[in-house]
Amino acid sequence: MIFKDKFLKNNVLMFFSTSIVSFANLFYQVLVVRNLSIAGYGIFNSLLSTFVIFSLPLVSLSTMIAKFVSHYNNIGQRKKADFLLSRLLRHMFFIALSFLAAYLILAPVIKGYLHLDSIVPVYFLGGMLFATILLTGTLGGLQGFERFVWFSASSIVSGVLKLVLAFLFIRIGWDLLGALGAYLVAVIIGLLVTFFPLKKIFYLDEKAMDINLKEKYRFVIPSIITFGCIALLTNVDVILVKHFFPPMEAGYYSVAQLIGKIVLYIPSAIYIVILPRASGLNAQQKDPKVVLIKALKYTAILCLFVLGFYNIFPEFVLGVLTGKVNSEIIFLGRLFSITMPFFALLVVLLLYQLSVSKFMFLKSLVLFSLLQILVISFFHISLTQVLLTLLANSIILFSLNLRSAMRY
Repeated sequence: MIFKDKFLKNNVLMFFSTSIVSFANLFYQVLVVRNLSIAGYGIFNSLLSTFVIFSLPLVSLSTMIAKFVSHYNNIGQRKKADFLLSRLLRHMFFIALSFLAAYLILAPVIKGYLHLDSIVPVYFLGGMLFATILLTGTLGGLQGFERFVWFSASSIVSGVLKLVLAFLFIRIGWDLLGALGAYLVAVIIGLLVTFFPLKKIFYLDEKAMDINLKEKYRFVIPSIITFGCIALLTNVDVILVKHFFPPMEAGYYSVAQLIGKIVLYIPSAIYIVILPRASGLNAQQKDPKVVLIKALKYTAILCLFVLGFYNIFPEFVLGVLTGKVNSEIIFLGRLFSITMPFFALLVVLLLYQLSVSKFMFLKSLVLFSLLQILVISFFHISLTQVLLTLLANSIILFSLNLRSAMRY
């Protein structure tokens, strides 16, 4: 039965692979949080959040690649899909170089805003950004062709290697730089893995086929806006907390946010599979809404499981994951566990609307993303107030996008 349902089959494959990656990422976070002080982990988490905010909007180029490669592949134009991917990957290389140059210019500003003692960790983020942009391009190609075995292999190698290297680097005393360096090396190796199934793409003369890229890059604009807003909604709070609150309180917030990360990223397999499947069905003039309903159902089940387990056994969960347990962290973790399921379901709704090229949701998404930044910036009496702002915004955005997505 499972092999007849392509969406479910791909989800099962991606669930197992992303489960391995998620566990590797979780243990990576656990390793770092256990080996750094609370204040030190606050610095690490704010840097990682900065990385996500800078990288995730450009990762949207991967979404564009997946969408149009999937489109041509599903209507029997494989050769055109190959040439399109070849040209877009070359473009991404030059985009990555340009973005890296701009980022390095901004590095001193980032150091000052986060109150860091050294600029070296910020430079490490620059290397991570460059490699990640390239990796997401090749992963987008694999996603569009639905080559989920290779997609999974790259993700697993990168995730496990990051954990192993972080353990080694931290053991020899590199601490924060060791954690970031492990991340950088792992992304580079994951990128090399994706070259194998796509190697023929790199030898194509993309000029041999006339492909109009204007339509493709028009899709990038709403995609960049969408992923930029997702990055802001789920990460900017950490940066603002690091800026406005004392180091220890920022550390408490970051430790508690680990629960939120688990809730948000455990449905990663669903995020990956929904876009090419919905886009493919839409290209074949079939109703893609069945994919949306399945994705929302599976995401809700996974998130509710994590939410329930943490709220029943908060001391046990925090003790095992972080080794840092107090009443404030437990309470903040409860708020994160309630807030992040709405953001997880929101991500599904946004990816679905992108896949069917319906962009009416963008206005409200941008408005409430900016509103969240403004509210936290002006009203941050306590960490609880910051999290209640996130919770209210997540519910509003989920409700608005559920309504708009069900129209299509």
